[in-house]
Amino acid sequence: MNYIIGVDCGGTKTEAVAYHAETGACLYTATTGFGNVVVDYQKGLSHIKEAIEKIYLQLPKDNCIEVTLGVAGIDSGGLREKVAADLSDKHTRIILLNDGQLAHYAILKGRDGITVTAGTGSVILGLEQNVWYRVGGWGHLFGDEGSAYWIAKEAISKSLEDSDNNRLQSDLTNYLFEFFQVDTVMDLVKKLYKLSKGEVASATESVAKAADNGVAEAIEILEDAGEKLGFSVKQMIQKMEIPTTKTPIPLGLNGGVVEKNEYVKQALMAYLSREDIVVELYQKEVSCAKGAYYLYEKDGI
Repeated sequence: MNYIIGVDCGGTKTEAVAYHAETGACLYTATTGFGNVVVDYQKGLSHIKEAIEKIYLQLPKDNCIEVTLGVAGIDSGGLREKVAADLSDKHTRIILLNDGQLAHYAILKGRDGITVTAGTGSVILGLEQNVWYRVGGWGHLFGDEGSAYWIAKEAISKSLEDSDNNRLQSDLTNYLFEFFQVDTVMDLVKKLYKLSKGEVASATESVAKAADNGVAEAIEILEDAGEKLGFSVKQMIQKMEIPTTKTPIPLGLNGGVVEKNEYVKQALMAYLSREDIVVELYQKEVSCAKGAYYLYEKDGI
């Protein structure tokens, strides 16, 4: 029984899944620690290797056709070649994608189309006839509009603006203070500069909570995030020169911001509707690791 392995190398865990080469059925799943080799190369790589080895303990290695990995930051200078070399003992056929590409294959099931990824960061990816296109994804310093980090930063900026203009402390600020466990704007800023990007981005939870309780400022920020993601999709359509008047464009959603937050998702879809962009919406149904199977199926190897 031949199989392929898909490995989703995430910031908190690495998930390796073996899929039946003919049916795509899940045969075995192995989970280890984080697989982000940009944050910590040696630890990330060891977790990736461990996950693959766990598969081989359950299924004959000789029956594995290929191993496809989705690795964040793999397109950084020299990293692709280094990871490929360091994994060469795990299989003779190693395919390296960035994490967004693996998710694209999984969500759209190998179809051409567009995916919106909005988690801690954001990026729009397009695929047409094996050619990849990209809009955004330039990191929190220069972009990532509509991402969790962007949402948190917008909310924090509003709180600082209120303080600078001597306004009464807003309900949104109260939610932020509660989330970060501080009592003043100065304490908030001091704490923020000690936190990682991911820890700052996690404040999106408090913005979502505020929105669910009717705080207008929070709703406005989330809807603005959806609008910005919608605009990026429009940019992608123009970049790919896709006709918007024919069949609906396959659009996949990936990441907590667009998968779980209804304010963001509805604002995104409303923007596309106003622009007369018709899409066929795909949402994540399986692990992103299954992108490996759909890529294998698409290539017809």
